[in-house]
Amino acid sequence: MQTRCSAAILVVEDDLLVRDTIVEILKEAGFTAYEAADAEEALRALAKRHIDMVVSDVDMPGDLDGVALAWRIGELKPEVGVILASGRQGHALPPGTRFLAKPFTGARLLHAVTALIDERLYAAS
Repeated sequence: MQTRCSAAILVVEDDLLVRDTIVEILKEAGFTAYEAADAEEALRALAKRHIDMVVSDVDMPGDLDGVALAWRIGELKPEVGVILASGRQGHALPPGTRFLAKPFTGARLLHAVTALIDERLYAAS
């Protein structure tokens, strides 16, 4: 990651309205935001694009939920930060993965995103 606003963020959410809202919040804050409807689509996007961070729902359709996606990202692209969002707590998260409780406000989302970016920028320096 170079700077906060140069970060490219992939939003993984099966609910179109929620996904569109998160993408809009991130874009309005100056981030580049991409979207995926499920974990499989997210993995394809990660293979094709430069992504700095993934913000994903935990509960999604398909063979991989958000937690499994976070573990895969950690194996394939450990430099990519991950924030998982859910209305339920108690998930076994991979090291370095952050949790964001649903429902959340735009301000809480941006705080979580910028905190993770700042943490990774600090660790890289």
